[in-house]
Amino acid sequence: MNWQSIGVLLLFFIATGAINLAALRLLFRQHEVAYRGRLEALRRRGTDHSQQLERELTNLKSQLPAGYVRREDWIRFGALIDAKLDSIRHDMAVVRDKFDGQA
Repeated sequence: MNWQSIGVLLLFFIATGAINLAALRLLFRQHEVAYRGRLEALRRRGTDHSQQLERELTNLKSQLPAGYVRREDWIRFGALIDAKLDSIRHDMAVVRDKFDGQA
């Protein structure tokens, strides 16, 4: 083998390596473009989802005062009901005593 043959083989291997590197570079670029597209779609979907959650939370905040009863209000309401029931029991006891006294 002479130096010219070695040079041709070396040139062949360098060219083959360069073609392989170029092909790999092209594949990586295509992968990167596809990955960025998917990432952008996920970001867009995440933004849409977060906006939907924000709307639902705002809606819940606006509906909450209509259905929410504070603990103090519930205690006051319960005390009022208990007082009315006690009053009715007292009135019934008075009426019962009147009927028992007439018999």
